[in-house]
Amino acid sequence: MFFTYLRRELRRRRKAALVVASGLALGIALVIVVNSVSSGMNKAQDKVLQSLYGLGTDMTVTKAASAPQSGESGRPRFKFDAKDSDSDEEQSSDRVMVQGFQTLAASTADKVAGQDGVADTVGGLSLQVMKVDGQFTRGQFKQDGSGGGGRTGGPGGGSGQPQGRVEGGGASFAVNSYSVYGTDVTKQGLGPLTSSKITKGRTFKASETDAKVVVADASYAKEKKLAVGDTVTVKGTKYKVIGV
Repeated sequence: MFFTYLRRELRRRRKAALVVASGLALGIALVIVVNSVSSGMNKAQDKVLQSLYGLGTDMTVTKAASAPQSGESGRPRFKFDAKDSDSDEEQSSDRVMVQGFQTLAASTADKVAGQDGVADTVGGLSLQVMKVDGQFTRGQFKQDGSGGGGRTGGPGGGSGQPQGRVEGGGASFAVNSYSVYGTDVTKQGLGPLTSSKITKGRTFKASETDAKVVVADASYAKEKKLAVGDTVTVKGTKYKVIGV
């Protein structure tokens, strides 16, 4: 009886039934769209902030850099020797600097660990390396072609020094600057490797406390065309790339 009455009413009021059905469908569709957008935004936010959530370091203890002493600018300085014009020898100089701060004693980590509310501590190192490579050649002194051997002297005759000019010489250098981070391989759950993901090779072993090995940043490895097994040189010391 009920279904018969419902069928008759729908036939009699088709337009009204169509409007009501369309409104219900539109409302349900809007609810589904809003829920989908909200869920997508939450997933995107979790993905973007995943590296921050997994950082595992709540506080970083540093030491402010001391003011430069009198007569010192605090800027990096490089010294090169001028070579003869026919020399093709390249010169290289590295400057390793603590990035923005001063180093702390290793015992500082133990002191910080003893403070109330501190769960764990680990020491780290942040360095800025500036490497300069290139050539620096001397200029050649050319005497003037005037008579008298190129010297003037006597009363009113000048300074007695050879007359001429310097030709040639010059410098051509390339500057490469990059950051180096040191981590405690026995506590890799803290420090710069916490949020890193190894895509090639491997990470450090706990036994490699004094091994000359590095894990290269993916962007730097791509720029310098580094692969696992290659070596990089920092201040004259070679390090083997074990991971990227």
